[in-house]
Order: sequence, then C-alpha cells, then structure tokens
Amino acid sequence: MTHRAGIYCRISRDRIGAGLGIERQERDCRELADRLGWVTIDTYADNDLSAYSGKRRPRYERLLADIEAGYLTAVIAWHADRLHRSPVELERYIAVCDRVGVPTQTVRAGHLDLSTANGRMNARITGAVARHESEQKGERVRRQKQQAQAQGRWIGGRRPFGFAIDGVTLRPTVEQLQAMHDRAAALYGDTVPTVDQLGKLADRLTAEADAIADASRRILAGESVRSVVSEWNRAGLTTATGAPWDGSKARQMLLRPRNAGLTGNRGRVLGPAVWDPIVDRDSWEALVALLGDPSRRTHRGTSLKLVGSFLYRCECGEPVRSGGQREDGKPRYACAVGHLRRLAEPVDDLVFKVVERLLVRDNVELIAPAADLAPLRDRLATLRVRSEEIAALFGDPDSGMTGTQFRVANERLQREIRTTEAELGRRSASSALAGIADAPNPSLAFRSASIDRQRTVIDLLMTVTLTRIERGRRPGGSYFDPATVEIVPKKQGE
Repeated sequence: MTHRAGIYCRISRDRIGAGLGIERQERDCRELADRLGWVTIDTYADNDLSAYSGKRRPRYERLLADIEAGYLTAVIAWHADRLHRSPVELERYIAVCDRVGVPTQTVRAGHLDLSTANGRMNARITGAVARHESEQKGERVRRQKQQAQAQGRWIGGRRPFGFAIDGVTLRPTVEQLQAMHDRAAALYGDTVPTVDQLGKLADRLTAEADAIADASRRILAGESVRSVVSEWNRAGLTTATGAPWDGSKARQMLLRPRNAGLTGNRGRVLGPAVWDPIVDRDSWEALVALLGDPSRRTHRGTSLKLVGSFLYRCECGEPVRSGGQREDGKPRYACAVGHLRRLAEPVDDLVFKVVERLLVRDNVELIAPAADLAPLRDRLATLRVRSEEIAALFGDPDSGMTGTQFRVANERLQREIRTTEAELGRRSASSALAGIADAPNPSLAFRSASIDRQRTVIDLLMTVTLTRIERGRRPGGSYFDPATVEIVPKKQGE
C-alpha cells in the first residue's frame, strides 16, 4: 500500500534563526519516505518550539487534524521525541492514530507500532525516557545559567537588542561580526553573510545601542516612552526579532540590567557583567526608579499635537484636553467636564512666549544642581536586604514566623521600597531644562524639542489655568483675551 505521508519536524531552540535543524530533519525524512515507497503529501514544521514546554505547536495541531480528516495515512518524523516529550501528548497522539490506523515511521527510532499493546508500551517507555532526558537537561541548563550569571557572563538565548549575536559585543566591527558568523557556521552549518551584509549589520547594531542610550537620556529628561516608540517605528527600527516596537516591549528592554553592564533577572541585579554598559549605572537606576514610580502621571488620552493636553487646567480645577476641531479645522482645548472650550493656537503661543522669556532671562540658573543620591541608594539597598531576610525567615520552618506576620512585615517593607524608589526616580532624573536653558539659543532649543519635552519644561516652570471668555470680539478685533490665560511661574524646587 502506498501511503500519503506527512512529515513532522521540530527544533526546540533555533539559536540563529536559520531553520537549519528543520531542513536537515526534513531531508532525512524525505529520504526515508523514498525508501518506503510512500508519497510525501505535506511537511509540518514547528521551528524554535519545545514539546517539553507545553506551548501550543500550530503545525503539530494541524498534523493531528489532517490525520483525523483522512488527509494523511502515515506520519514520518526524524525521531519520536520530535513528535512529543509529554506523556499527555503521546496518549493523545496514540488515540488519534489508533482510530484511523495511521502508522508512524522515524528516521532514528524506526517504526512506532501503536496498533498493539506491546507497541504502545514501547512508545510510552520511549516517551518516559525522553521526558526524563528533558528534565535532566533543564536542570543542567538552569545550573549553567546560574553559574554564568554569577560570573557575569551571558546566559544565551536570542540576540539582545543593541548587542551582537554573541550577546556581549557592543557596536561591533565587520571583522568582529565575521568571526562570530564563522563560529556559527562551524557549529550550526549557517552561511556567512557577505562583507557588504556584515557592514549593514554592524551599522544596525550600532544604531540599536545608540537608540538605547538616547532613549534613556530623553526619558529621564521628561519625554515619554510612547514618543520614543513612535519615533523608532517611523525610522524603521525594529526589535531584535524584526517586530515593530510598542510601549510594553520598549519599557521592558530599557529596564534590562544588561544595559548598565549588569547581570540579573526579574529586576534583581546579581553583579557586574563582562560586557560594557550602554548607559551608566546611575542613569539606569534613575530610569528604573522613574518608570517604576506608581505616582508617575500618564494619560493615554494625551494629545500628540497639543502641548497643554492634560497639563493646563480649567478654572474649575479639572485638566483640559484636546477638544477636537470644528468646521474651521482649528484644534481646541476643552475642559474635562465641559466648562469651557478654547482655540489652542493663541493659548499655546502665549505660553511659549512666557517660557522663552524665562529661558532667556534665567537660562542656566534654572537648572537645579545634582542631588546627593547616596543616602537614598543606601536606604534602598538596606530595605531590599531586609526584605530578603524576612523571606528567608518565612521559608525556614524553625523560625516560627507565621504567614500573617510575614504578610504584615513584607507589605510594610514593599511599601517603603516603592516610596524610596519613587523618590530616587524624582531626584535623580535629569532636568528637562538641561540642553535647553543652557543652549546657545534657549528659545530655539525649546521650540525644537519634542512635545513631551516641551510639556515637561512648561510643567517645571509654571502653572497654566484657562478661564472662561465672553463671547464676541475684543477691542482690536481679536476673539482672544490674554487675561483669560493665567500663568503663574513656579519657584524651582517646588
């Protein structure tokens, strides 16, 4: 009987994204199909997906569906453990194949006879051995990663954004990339890019590292993660996997300890790394504290075009926001609860002129001196050590600490940690006025800044309140009355 065979291939981890392990499996499986005289109908390949992890494998699911539908009458795999490493998955596979009498052949393990009790027992034994090997491998990998982190080395995985494929090299030269790809070719059979391709890759990796440094600096100076993400996507800068950026991905990447030349996991710093930092540790810690501050104001509805959206206030005390456009097409501010609606352009022009006068008059005197952050950092380190000590006591059965005692003590400590982190972020963030107030032309620097930076500068220098205006023209023919825009300068440090 000539079977209509489906080939299933899987590789748990594709370190260089080339799919080469899949290609080798498929080639060997097709050779087996030719020897058996079977016709290959389709190939089902799950690249970079582990059967042990329990994650859904889309092509494996389609294989089972095609078996049940009668589209396939046989299955070929490179080895039984490519199909499943979980007893639960094996039982499901046995049930599907047994119902329709589909045989399974493997390149390495031979025929899997699932039609008899002995055959199924052998398959289950093979599956149990494969599961045991996976668990042992997982334990070895975890120990190796812990050791690597303790020594400041890279623990492996996908290429980190901003670094070369070795996970260590910053802003690599073509020669450095050549050596890395030569090694990958020796290990995985990869093809080495041309010199021109390596040059473009070197430029991209340098641009990634520069983007991390620039984004960290700008966010500390008052810009939002959202504006950085928008700029990156417009410029065609993608993640290390080629996906577009969003706020969550960018935030997670910017808070990596590795950016500061540190190793760590889940926000915990373990020690210095063997690679060079992209940003200095003080700036990175300030960024962690700033973005982790629960009191940090974010408004999803903040306009990307109107600088005063959720910054200016109505006379009733509520913030104003973008009020849309009427038939004249001009943007407006509107009170959040409907007290007033005002043309945005004349209000912003007046606010900008006041800001520029302050910048020209006071310039560098507006920039606050750097704060002494050592006491805050020491306090934070002490609180974190105390938190770990309490956790260790709770985990010690001889300590006598109850769950209630642990919960009360831990909640108090975590509250103090969050408060200290927030204060550190506020006091260590770079002044939004740096690079503007001390620029050769402060007015031009302010006008050229992003809307987030302008918003932060305005918030640092003044409060702006809009009051209702009487209908009709003012003397001189204008509808705008500057007296209805109350601008109160702030004392620096408020």
